[in-house]
Amino acid sequence: MIIRTIVLLLALSISLWGKSRPFMLHDISRYLKEENPFYYRAIGEQFIQKASLDAAYGVTDLQLNATHDDKRYAITKGEYQSASLTKNLLNGTSLSVGYRRAQGLQEYNNIITGPDGEIIAGVSLSLFSLINNMSKNKADIENAKLRYLSSQSQTQLNLLDLKFNLGKLYYQTRLAYTLYSLEKALLQKTRRSQRFIAKKIQNGILPKSASIEIEQLILQRQIRVTEAHNRFIQIENLLIQYLGLTPDRFHQYYRITPLHATIPTPPSKKSLYEDALRSRPELTLNRYEASRIELQQRYNELSAYGDLTVGLRGNYDMRYKEGYKTSLNYAIPIERSYYKGTKEALKLKKILNENKRIARISELKTTINNLYVAHTQLKKGLDYLQKELQRAIRLEKIETRKLLEGVGSLIFVNQREINTLLIRQKIAQYRFDLQVNRLEMNYYGGELSF
Repeated sequence: MIIRTIVLLLALSISLWGKSRPFMLHDISRYLKEENPFYYRAIGEQFIQKASLDAAYGVTDLQLNATHDDKRYAITKGEYQSASLTKNLLNGTSLSVGYRRAQGLQEYNNIITGPDGEIIAGVSLSLFSLINNMSKNKADIENAKLRYLSSQSQTQLNLLDLKFNLGKLYYQTRLAYTLYSLEKALLQKTRRSQRFIAKKIQNGILPKSASIEIEQLILQRQIRVTEAHNRFIQIENLLIQYLGLTPDRFHQYYRITPLHATIPTPPSKKSLYEDALRSRPELTLNRYEASRIELQQRYNELSAYGDLTVGLRGNYDMRYKEGYKTSLNYAIPIERSYYKGTKEALKLKKILNENKRIARISELKTTINNLYVAHTQLKKGLDYLQKELQRAIRLEKIETRKLLEGVGSLIFVNQREINTLLIRQKIAQYRFDLQVNRLEMNYYGGELSF
């Protein structure tokens, strides 16, 4: 007896475990993973920019340089060996330390050392870079940082778009299933009417032609059910595709249910507007673009004065002791067309970026206002439709009763039933619009919680 009970409980557990459950909006988040190609398409660029940022730091990598020349010409001979470490800093400074040995005639560098060679150390300073705390290396790295940060904000925007489209597709699937269910219910109602009509024909209350009429009506409604089912399957397949699943896999765990009657409550307009200003990725991207323009302006200022580089290199020869070498290199631009043109272009770019920001904020405010107007109107329309549905049902019942009493017509019953169906379909559409409206509010607020 105990063994039998255990077996029954196990069988029941397996049955319940394998049974599908309603697919909910929050279930979407379970499939937003890197294994999902649609999800990875939304986030992949940030990984590329992160790798590019890591590569940008390569300009400061410690570098080893080594040379060995052994010359044996007919008249001259020479041997040159060197090894040095070089480190470039972000402020335009370059440090180096190394060893070299030069014997014989060195035609390209005019260097001779003692037989044991010499140790050398040097520093090269770009004065304008030091004064402005800016150099090409620093500008490249800062620009790579901003590109990476921008890619993160773009990823956030891509995910918002993906989630919104998936959320809307989720409600579209439930709407399609609702419409399909309404068509099935109408067909079942017609089949029930067929049984009553058959009895009325047997009792002589209705003519035999009523049997042909009801059969034709059933065929028409079977076609409507088939068409509605086809639309539902197609939309459901789109949803399943973006989840990265197969239909069989999806149906193993989930099933689609009709739209519920609950009217979503919107947040306050003020809080939604504040959330949008704080969280919308486009505004964050706009701020990064402003930082990028400022960086380009700072770097462009270096080209206004040219380049002044000071170098100092000391050496210690094992035989001939210490020495040093100083250098001064100055490249001055006589004509500054590049600097002036770039300065003007960046100025105009900054103005354009600021106007984009202002326009985007204005668009957000208008969109949010319109969403609240739409919510109010949809709610009112839904209330009117509910009242209209009550009256349509009453008229449908009256017409059906007249038919069963032999004083009505199947044509009029069909018209009443179709009218009731159309109202139910409108109600489903309004419920769908209200759900999507609430989804859009979250979207423009910059956060979708699923």
